[in-house]
Amino acid sequence: MAPKSKSKRATAAAEEPDSSHTASEQQQHAPSMEKQADSDRVVFGVDLDDPRDVEDDAHVLAPIAKYAILGMICLMSFAIRLFAVVRYESVRLGLGKLVIVLNADSRVIHEFDPYFNYRTTKYLASEGFLEFLDWFDDRAWYPLGRIIGGTIYPGLMYTAALVYWVLNLLNISINVRNTCVFLAPLFAANTAVASYLLTKEVTKRSSAGLMAAAFAGIVPSYISRSVGGSYDNEGVAIFALIFVFYLWIKA
Repeated sequence: MAPKSKSKRATAAAEEPDSSHTASEQQQHAPSMEKQADSDRVVFGVDLDDPRDVEDDAHVLAPIAKYAILGMICLMSFAIRLFAVVRYESVRLGLGKLVIVLNADSRVIHEFDPYFNYRTTKYLASEGFLEFLDWFDDRAWYPLGRIIGGTIYPGLMYTAALVYWVLNLLNISINVRNTCVFLAPLFAANTAVASYLLTKEVTKRSSAGLMAAAFAGIVPSYISRSVGGSYDNEGVAIFALIFVFYLWIKA
């Protein structure tokens, strides 16, 4: 009987899978499966499941410091676009300080398209929305003339007119021309905020958002399209583009 029992044991041992070999294979395949699962949660090199890659704002950047830096970036974005305005102002030195005398007559609208946009905004602010839609401008496309309301993209004009109406409603005295001159630098500051929100939403890092805001404020190609007096569509459209991207990702 002993030899039969030994043969049965040998047969059972041969039929049993090698548990050590199976465990080693599972251990070898486990890292690759984990790596594949982790790759689905990596966005722009940031692992959203790794707490080392996702910033805790409460411990890394104090909210007061973060918003103070963002405010300074917005101020810088606005100020560096005023060189074209300051260039045409009266400047004098007094008591060791640089004094800029604001002269409303010296502010200029640059180039042809911005000046046409200024004319249409002036008409919209004085005549109203319905009259603007039906306005036939005999000075444009001469001698044919042009129906302004149906042949332009009016977002820029609506934005400037709305800012003008709101400021005058708050008893802040400002004319249409100055509103048009300073609209692009104002929205450049808003673009810095939109860049911060978009980058922080993607990377989960407020430091990356601040860097993006700073770069958006000083990039030369954007400065050339949003300088004070350059009253064209890009001054508002670039902010709207970035902010819509942020809202889409946020949703």
